[in-house]
Amino acid sequence: MGIAIGCLILYAMIVDVKHRRIPNWIVLAILLIGIVSSIGNHGGMGFINSVLGIIVGGLILIVPYIIGGIGAGDVKLMGAIGAFLWTWGVIECFIYVALAGGVVALLSMILNRRLKKTLRKIILDCCNALLHRSPRVLEVDYGENTREHGIPYAIPIFLGYVFYMCFKI
Repeated sequence: MGIAIGCLILYAMIVDVKHRRIPNWIVLAILLIGIVSSIGNHGGMGFINSVLGIIVGGLILIVPYIIGGIGAGDVKLMGAIGAFLWTWGVIECFIYVALAGGVVALLSMILNRRLKKTLRKIILDCCNALLHRSPRVLEVDYGENTREHGIPYAIPIFLGYVFYMCFKI
């Protein structure tokens, strides 16, 4: 089942890169595979663990979604992955997703020649926050071209899932 879900996440990534959206049918397919396989292997407890995984998987990305850093499809995709990996699995997977996201963002900034500008903004924001002694000075400003310069987050989600499946104990 893990390979089938990986293939669906790969397809979601390809669609996200191409169209900057993740179709609901892909999320639903992953969700159903996760729930059905959990029930088939563990009965009622499998269903409960799947539901908890869905909740935790979605909640992990809710803050970045609220501040505008990622789309709703990314939140739904991580929740659907939680149906298969359950609570602790989706948390462990998210650690790989976050690491992959950092690497992909760094590579994107280097390739788009935005690294220097981005680092300068981070340093200035941190200095302002320290001088004003308030984190409120740190504003999230994704600019007008967020879609142009941002990364489709399905890329780190796919990479994180692959790393999780390869390195899980």
